Amino acid sequence: MEVFAIVLIVIAALIALVLFGVVINAILLSRDRKRIRACIQQGLARKEFFKVQSRGYTLIARWTPPRNPQRALPICIPNGLAATVATIGKMHDAIAEYGYGVLSFDRVGVGFSENEKKPPTVQECVEDMYAVMKAVSKYNNGIDFEKWILLGPSMGSVVAQSFMIRHPELVLGFLNMDGLPHPFYVNRKKFLRAGFIYKIITLLAYTGIMRVALWFSMKSTVKKFATSTFSTDIILSQMNVPEFWSHVAVEMPLMMDLAEDVSNGWGSVAIEKLDPFNCTTLAKAKPAQNGMFDGKNWRTLPRSSAELDRDWASKESVDNVVNTLRQDLHTSALGRLWSHLSVRVMSARQYNYFGGESFYDKEMKRFAAAEHNMHALLARDGARYVFPELGHTNIFLEAACIARCIKEIQDSIQHE
Repeated sequence: MEVFAIVLIVIAALIALVLFGVVINAILLSRDRKRIRACIQQGLARKEFFKVQSRGYTLIARWTPPRNPQRALPICIPNGLAATVATIGKMHDAIAEYGYGVLSFDRVGVGFSENEKKPPTVQECVEDMYAVMKAVSKYNNGIDFEKWILLGPSMGSVVAQSFMIRHPELVLGFLNMDGLPHPFYVNRKKFLRAGFIYKIITLLAYTGIMRVALWFSMKSTVKKFATSTFSTDIILSQMNVPEFWSHVAVEMPLMMDLAEDVSNGWGSVAIEKLDPFNCTTLAKAKPAQNGMFDGKNWRTLPRSSAELDRDWASKESVDNVVNTLRQDLHTSALGRLWSHLSVRVMSARQYNYFGGESFYDKEMKRFAAAEHNMHALLARDGARYVFPELGHTNIFLEAACIARCIKEIQDSIQHE
């Protein structure tokens, strides 16, 4: 009986502790939501943010005008999974500091934008992006920008490519920032299971457990992404609210649909449809740089263990594969566009972070390297920069290289 009584006391104490946590967390959630609303209002007041209506939803976008509208093309950044205008603020600022016009926005249900509980279709995702890009015209004397450069971080790379399929006339340049390879859709069941995990995290977010976990595990990382516009508190507030995690789960099916759409857009030259030998040869192609960039110079580093074999493929063998692929480019929507694009690719090749190895098995590492090299090698003007010591998230902090890549794309387009 004594043991039974002790067990009951322990259970009662745990229940009381959870209830106490839920109450305290509810109070803190109210503070988080007020902080987020205040950030939106302040941004709108400074005309740093603007609202866009698309499909009956309100999207929040951020636009930094170019210093010289006649000199450079504007850049549009479709975010990656679980990324918001706030978390890519440093990237946005780094490009804007060079005088370029920069547009970033939160998809429906993400970050500052209005919530949506069902996964949007690929067409709806592209429609929202198009609406945001067209809305910028009112900040450009009512004249639409005729051409853009798209910067696709992670999932944003497949959002960008899906956009290019439907609006090729608007795009002249593309920066793929460690974009996920489109064969991810082949592993749909695996990633939908990951989406279920985010649903569990959503429930934990109501208890306050996630708040504590984020504080101890993510605060130092979040500080690296903070800016004068988006403080550490704002970014953590977004991650504290349960809707943040529930919509990551909602966007998982969208990510798979976008990946499949991009695969169809590449047609016969899609990575997973290539002859295995050609795919492996592309994966082993030597990049323009393999190391770290200090803002002015590259420091060469040893190859990542994620690379195939010990040596890069010979230039002759890579050229043979590229020439073979070029013969079929005219048969696909993305292939036809790619031969006119200026493209840069930034690749992280370190996978020892939480969840890295589960998301990227050996085959997916090969697909990622092959796809990134293909983007650079098939473009009118292209280059791939590899960071062997950086993981997926940390590459988005390489502000100097991001800005340099945009400058290279701009220069290439202007000198065409």
